[in-house]
Amino acid sequence: HCGARRREAGHERLTDEDETTGAVRHSAWVVVVLRGLCDLRLVDFQAWPEFWEDMHEDLLKESRLFGDVAHLWINQSDSMGETWVRFAIPAEAQAFQQRMNNRFFAGRRITAEIFPSSDWPSHALPW
Repeated sequence: HCGARRREAGHERLTDEDETTGAVRHSAWVVVVLRGLCDLRLVDFQAWPEFWEDMHEDLLKESRLFGDVAHLWINQSDSMGETWVRFAIPAEAQAFQQRMNNRFFAGRRITAEIFPSSDWPSHALPW
């Protein structure tokens, strides 16, 4: 079943299954990277201690409008709030990327790019 395609809810889900166990590996998931979400140098973290939680919640809510979000990671060391979103279905990731690219978010134009899951930062892996 390695590299098989499954139909789910009218969409193709790319899978990479272990032939022995049938477990789905994460290599087939599609990642969208958002850049330029905010200038963290302007955030007063003392006045807004829940900033990271609020940002995560808002971005998760927005990305779930487009489909099944497996994981969302905000790179807190990036001064512009780079965020990685992993979708289960490639068509959903593409729709999200198209909707978010060049969109204004908090008064800033952001970019959204699609990357293979192999580019997901290893230190941010949820598994």
